Amino acid sequence: MSNFFQTSTEVAEFAQRFADRVHAEDLSIGDDVAVFAVTLEFVSFLWCPADLSLLPPSEPVRIALRPYTEHEPLKVRAICLPFLLCERPEGKHIVHDVRRVELVRLSASFAKRVRSALRRDKKMKDEKRGPGKKSRKKKTRKSL
Repeated sequence: MSNFFQTSTEVAEFAQRFADRVHAEDLSIGDDVAVFAVTLEFVSFLWCPADLSLLPPSEPVRIALRPYTEHEPLKVRAICLPFLLCERPEGKHIVHDVRRVELVRLSASFAKRVRSALRRDKKMKDEKRGPGKKSRKKKTRKSL
């Protein structure tokens, strides 16, 4: 009977193809992560006001959503549980509450490849806009 993997290197390379769900306690600064699911909470009496016997009013209704657009690789920059400071590929930062998001750990090679592809796409988009043209921001009227 032959083994599927011949060496431990092959096992490690195969394992890097899958994102692992990670608990907040297992994260460290410099890890590459992505948001896998977002949990929304609603008070139960707003969920079904007609029938309060389904859930007690003090218990929230939790819904897990899989985001369509937030699968970008994030670099963990600081940790103060339950909060994480993460850096997006374009250099902006975001704070995540780990009680509301489920994170997956990405391999460093995959995250690096995605970051470079996103930067390349942004550069091409900026070049199509033309030299000297910046993205338009909506002007707001300041109140007196």
